[in-house]
Amino acid sequence: MHSIEMKILDSSSAVALLVTLGEYKVVLDTRDVDQLIDQLSLLRGEMLPKTSAHLAHSHQYVIEMDPRWKLVKNPLFDGLVMLLRHSGLGWSCFAIPDHSIARMLDAITKFIEPARTADSKYSLKN
Repeated sequence: MHSIEMKILDSSSAVALLVTLGEYKVVLDTRDVDQLIDQLSLLRGEMLPKTSAHLAHSHQYVIEMDPRWKLVKNPLFDGLVMLLRHSGLGWSCFAIPDHSIARMLDAITKFIEPARTADSKYSLKN
């Protein structure tokens, strides 16, 4: 098995990526990289073993701080489509059925309530 090496060619412009696989090299621009990411994610979804349904506590996940997001109601689906933007991966779309929306709302509310209580406890009153 060959190792795959990747590096940005010019760090001042960051418009090209050099990918080396064994003795083969290819230069990809941003459009090529976007297309490669899309194709790899589709192919990986078909491969075995499947990606784990559980979080690996030892894995260092890439975190996007305060991502852009959008919710869209799809008339062909009982639920909504949630789009989240990652600066490296682009927009990812998730079709979330109504029963999962209710569970998500409940989980989010449980995180919000303690924050509201803490904020009001330490807020200044005039």
